[in-house]
Amino acid sequence: ITWNEPILQKYSDALSYAKSKGLKVYIATALPDYADAYTKEQYLNSNIQYHTKLANSFKDKVDIWQIYNEPDIRTFKGYKPLTLAELDSAYLEEYVNNFRAVKNTIKTVSPNVKFTANVSGFPISSEETNTRMNRFFDAVAPELDIIALDLYPLNTQEVGLMKSTVIGF
Repeated sequence: ITWNEPILQKYSDALSYAKSKGLKVYIATALPDYADAYTKEQYLNSNIQYHTKLANSFKDKVDIWQIYNEPDIRTFKGYKPLTLAELDSAYLEEYVNNFRAVKNTIKTVSPNVKFTANVSGFPISSEETNTRMNRFFDAVAPELDIIALDLYPLNTQEVGLMKSTVIGF
């Protein structure tokens, strides 16, 4: 991985500024799309290299790391749509292996940092959404300190469902 050090320094400076204002910092990361073509082993090794560099560059400036975005509905490699059938034990095992490797890498630099994963929460009344969340968190929960739920209602009917569904959760 070739890094643009001046740009990386700008990010580090921005994180330092946020911390100087008393803010907690939460960042989300993922490998660049070109890594999608890598074998599982190459992808894992690149993930470790990538996050080693970020961890060393940002050190204790980050309070919470989110690795990947909504990996319950989109592949963590390449961010492509993920069907419920594809959210199977093989996918989850590869995801957890990558997540754990990144987590352990970052913890060697910043042992007190927290880790999260986010899932898509809509439509909240959907049985498929509940199945996805349960399947995903059953696999990854031991690696997490915090869970993140993305709530993006598509219409007013879904907004109305939030109250009755979330309260009953």
